[in-house]
Amino acid sequence: MLGQVALATAVAEATGEYVRSRNGISIIKDENASVIETWKGIRLEVISELWRPGAAPLEIIVDHTKHPKLLNAIIERSTSPFHLRAKENRGDEVDDTISAILRIYDNLEKMDYEVCSPYLQVSKESLGYVSRYAGFVEEMRKLHLKWQGFSYALSTKADLPALPDTVFVLLWRNVTYRSKIIALCARLGPSYLANFAGLKKVVLESNESVAGLDNLIVRILSIDDPDHFNSPSIPA
Repeated sequence: MLGQVALATAVAEATGEYVRSRNGISIIKDENASVIETWKGIRLEVISELWRPGAAPLEIIVDHTKHPKLLNAIIERSTSPFHLRAKENRGDEVDDTISAILRIYDNLEKMDYEVCSPYLQVSKESLGYVSRYAGFVEEMRKLHLKWQGFSYALSTKADLPALPDTVFVLLWRNVTYRSKIIALCARLGPSYLANFAGLKKVVLESNESVAGLDNLIVRILSIDDPDHFNSPSIPA
């Protein structure tokens, strides 16, 4: 649990520094930023919704004693499209936290449109339509079951399972995943593999070496976190 709290604290500090440094300008518009820099920037931009003025205290998504109440509310609201929507902050820590999380996914979808993501949902009438909140809700349902098991073990003195993740940890992972494709499209276009091949061709025609370019794109596509890009422990 201390590790999970430390992660949330570190992200909060990094987000504050990043938002101040950008002066309200999205990294998507920075043509000099690399894919990795854009990936890191996007997830900090969108996660910053958790700390906007008037947002609920961070503790509710990292404090395990408050998780049953928060998770129950998320599951209840996810059963109806009329309930799972962002609202103006009203001073209720559960409602305000859920609204802040939903605004994160609203912003991710806006970015999907801006970069013409190949995963963009074009029509709600499509049989393959997936709600912008679907990935988050599915993770919360799985987490809900784990916390039910942990709480039951505590109350009955049964063998304790491993401590489940916090809502923040799963949210951070999901935002990281969603940010990756947006970063690729922002820097290389929606047909990023084809455009990367075109880039290689230009380099070859200039009689320059393309050694390492293929490994570069493979590494970017293979890792789950931009912070792992330069890690020697992550295979290229």
